[in-house]
Amino acid sequence: MFIKSTVVLFTIMLLIMLHEIQAIDPCDKQFEIVSDLSQESCGEGYVFQKQGNPVHNCFPQCVPYDTQQFCSETNPCPPGFLCPNKDESSCIPDPNSCITRVNNPTNPWEDAWKPTCLPDGSWAPKQCKGDAGSGRCFCYDEVGNRIFGQAFIDESTNMTCACSRRKTEIRRQGFRTYSTLHCDSMGNYEPLQCDDGQCWCAENKTGEIISKVVPFSMMTLLPCYSKEDIGSNYTRQCESNGWAQANLLHEFNLHGTKYMNFPHVLCDDDGNYGNYQLVGAQVYCKWKDNTNINVYSAAIDSDIRNVNCYCARDTKLYESIGAAQYLICLSNGNYRPEQYHMSNKKWYCVDKDGFKSSDFFEKKPDNCSIYT
Repeated sequence: MFIKSTVVLFTIMLLIMLHEIQAIDPCDKQFEIVSDLSQESCGEGYVFQKQGNPVHNCFPQCVPYDTQQFCSETNPCPPGFLCPNKDESSCIPDPNSCITRVNNPTNPWEDAWKPTCLPDGSWAPKQCKGDAGSGRCFCYDEVGNRIFGQAFIDESTNMTCACSRRKTEIRRQGFRTYSTLHCDSMGNYEPLQCDDGQCWCAENKTGEIISKVVPFSMMTLLPCYSKEDIGSNYTRQCESNGWAQANLLHEFNLHGTKYMNFPHVLCDDDGNYGNYQLVGAQVYCKWKDNTNINVYSAAIDSDIRNVNCYCARDTKLYESIGAAQYLICLSNGNYRPEQYHMSNKKWYCVDKDGFKSSDFFEKKPDNCSIYT
């Protein structure tokens, strides 16, 4: 009798469960369908929809982009395009998209450099230029701006730019006064990280925390701490000045003082001094230790927004590895757009990173800007 009652009770419970399962509507937004499907699962020309079409029971699916219809949340634009309005508008090219740059190159030279794009149309973190022997890779943000981090191509296998991307994101968000995360020269994470009073060991390529997180005062107990490399002070000279200045500005703002005239401090994402510093009415190209690089400078009343000192910095970089810099720099430390090839006695254009961006010319080109 007991066994029969148990079987009947189990059957009733099973029927109730089946009834409840059958009553679940996959299209009900209060439920979330768990699936291994993602945008990476969809081929080119398809978009991943986490909440699918009701015709297909709302299960996640890959559907083709439909550019013949107005764009909307359920009919998004393909990579490289924007939906200007969510109501009755067509997709338009995204000027910041990597795919737009590839599909609509502004450089008329057929061998012009083409960036590497991610499936969503954004710029890949690592962008490489030149050949395997002398070429270099640089870190870029998602909309095509060069950021901290570089390496020669033959040394860039493990280059991810994850740290540089993260610090760029923090600055862009604007809710942090200052971040003391340390990136290495390739834009990856340094082994020891300290930020906001806490320290930990990080995986180089991803930044994943691989140790206990301890207070700053216990930094020396972490397995990734090295007295020879770090010493007793985690922060480096430039970021120490920058961090102090940022906190003073924050305190002044809290008390109603909006504008303070502090000396300009530009630091790289490794904590060292940046490419240039403003001193008085001049901007000077600087090395990592804040020493001037030759006499490269510019007056602040010139267009200092375009000063990058890449040529000046590369000259110093090549000197440090026993190589020579054959390209000509402008007086402000940027690369001169027009360069002369001594071997074949012809002119050519270079981009802001110093890489050839045009064919050769018999005469000095009048306008290299069209080849950038």
